Amino acid sequence: MSARFRGMLIVCVVLATLCGRVWADDFQPPADGVVSEQKFKTFMAAADDLGKAMPALQQQVNDAPTPAAQTAATDAINQKATEYAAAHKLSRAEFTWIGDQALDAYQAVLGIDQYLDQKTKELDAQVQANDTKFAAAKEKLVTYSAAQKDGRRVMTDGEKAATTQAAATDKDASTLQLKEDGDALASANAAIQIHTQEQQAAEVAMKSAPAGLDAVAKASYIVQKNDEVEKARAAVDDARRMATDAQTDIDQDNQHLADDAAHLAHPDMPANPTEKADIDQINADAVTAAQKDLDDSTKFAAGVGDLKTKIAADAQSMAKDIPDANLALIRAHRDEYAKVLDALGIPVKPDTLEPPAGTPAPDAAAPDAGAPDAGPTPQPMPQQ
Repeated sequence: MSARFRGMLIVCVVLATLCGRVWADDFQPPADGVVSEQKFKTFMAAADDLGKAMPALQQQVNDAPTPAAQTAATDAINQKATEYAAAHKLSRAEFTWIGDQALDAYQAVLGIDQYLDQKTKELDAQVQANDTKFAAAKEKLVTYSAAQKDGRRVMTDGEKAATTQAAATDKDASTLQLKEDGDALASANAAIQIHTQEQQAAEVAMKSAPAGLDAVAKASYIVQKNDEVEKARAAVDDARRMATDAQTDIDQDNQHLADDAAHLAHPDMPANPTEKADIDQINADAVTAAQKDLDDSTKFAAGVGDLKTKIAADAQSMAKDIPDANLALIRAHRDEYAKVLDALGIPVKPDTLEPPAGTPAPDAAAPDAGAPDAGPTPQPMPQQ
């Protein structure tokens, strides 16, 4: 606390005249540094007299035509301060000492109150955010726990409508695809029948060479028919592969149609094992996250009392070098003391806005500043 009550007497150029002056008298400050109520009232009376005289005294300083005249004007301020102190049975040293203690206490009170106001508002905002987070987490837990039990996806009405619309579109597409794949299967089966007949006819012909062929011609004939058999057999194999692929596509088409029908009937329910596994995982994760948010919010709420206690302790620690009695004295006479300071033209700012470093914080985490997490965003059912 570096501010001294001598500063109350310093206005503009008066500062250089008064700083560091020592007043020689027999006054000895009390060891505990406490200003009594009676002494403070006596001091206030003397300071009030000085405040009333200060405009004229200051004007003399401002109007001084020469440095010597200015020095004389500032000396007059000092003299008046001494006279007003003596008029109220205070030595100049005691008057100055009381002023020092009062100003220190006043600056501390301003700092404490500003710190308390700031930190209380911050804590109130955290409490409000925590309440919002708790309510959102509670609602989220109820919603996803019910969905987890029913095995359904959490969806808004708009998301359900989007899923239904997509399922209707997919059903039409799957129906067309099923017809195309059915036609492909029929074509492949027809090709199997045709090429099988070609293979059989070539095998019969290969075993029944025409009469009258010499050995060379007969051998050539058999080679030709064998080639026809192999060509027909390869065509049969290709047709069978086409038929297998077509049947696989048909099975998938039928599954898609079944999924589409399920989505149309119940857009928030899984239509197949893969969707069920996805929904189960989403619900489980949301329940876990909601429970954690509830636990965190509950823990924070339980620690609010400790946080308030710490704020009060931190605020008080800002004035640890000032007797509590002096702080109480200034609080009791705060308004009248402020008027004296104003009359003397002394602007006063809070002494400090932060408590001493190293004070441990209570075990309570503040909630996130952002909006509470409402859980994973529901999406329409995936379509094949």
